[in-house]
Amino acid sequence: MVWLHDISHAYCTGRAAELLKRHIAQLNLAVWHLGGGGSTTAVRHATAIATTSGCPANLFSNPPATAG
Repeated sequence: MVWLHDISHAYCTGRAAELLKRHIAQLNLAVWHLGGGGSTTAVRHATAIATTSGCPANLFSNPPATAG
């Protein structure tokens, strides 16, 4: 099951790649979702490696070939 926060983490990771003009697999990020609740996901090379929300590692599979 994918939670709303997990979709937010995936979007923010992809958006960061676009803004930085780098491939998503080149990034190591800590992504925070703040709203009605909060969660954090550590992303290494397009894979969620640790999370407080239950985000599955494969949420970031099939990243875009290029940023933008």
